[in-house]
Amino acid sequence: MRPPAIAKDYDGLCREAVRRIEPLARDALRSRDRFTMAISGGSTPEGVYLRMADSSFGAKLPWEKIHIFWADERWVSPGDPQSNYHLVARSLLSKVPLPARNIHRIPLAGDLESAAHAYEKEMVSFFKAPEGEVPIFDLILLGLGTDGHTASLFPGHPALFETERLALPVTGEEIGLPRITLTLPVINQARCVIFLVSGRGKAVIVKKIFEEEKTDLPACRIKLKQGKLYWLLDAPAAPGILSPSEWAGESI
Repeated sequence: MRPPAIAKDYDGLCREAVRRIEPLARDALRSRDRFTMAISGGSTPEGVYLRMADSSFGAKLPWEKIHIFWADERWVSPGDPQSNYHLVARSLLSKVPLPARNIHRIPLAGDLESAAHAYEKEMVSFFKAPEGEVPIFDLILLGLGTDGHTASLFPGHPALFETERLALPVTGEEIGLPRITLTLPVINQARCVIFLVSGRGKAVIVKKIFEEEKTDLPACRIKLKQGKLYWLLDAPAAPGILSPSEWAGESI
């Protein structure tokens, strides 16, 4: 596993994430004339979205060519504080000139299974993926749970072992609210995945991933076929792994 890059604090983590996203977007726009990203909810990426919305970053990019999808979503209304869409809408979408047609929200109509199928159809239609092929995102932003879950792929859950579907419902007493998640085949096909991890509450699981090599954890199953995988941490999340001044991650 590539060693993580570590910032001294959360603000530095957000700055580094945006510093890496900009060239990714520019490269995609040069080669494919669009930039596709699937993003996550949670408190850690919120600071990244706010920085992306800032004029120092946002004014540099043609938002009409940027398309945003979601890595996962809770089965709640779009206005619910627990909605990943709600967080992104508040911190990013409401602040940038992104056309409505470029916002590919996970549908919440009908039941969980039909909604997951509808999201799969949306991806296949947008990416024009031939039957049996997996859509390729330019970037997927992921977080990390204290149990090692990422997106809504939880330890031991059947969704973690899916090999064909693009999106799946995720339910279970230990999970709480029902969810819909991208599957490993989609995540591992991305051109780039960036993990964003912040806070002392994540230190134990980070240690397991990087020092104990707990490969059974969902986050450790993110192994890109051809793309680049980066871990960006702040110092509280990574005590003893690397000095905060010792940036190990390569430039993109």
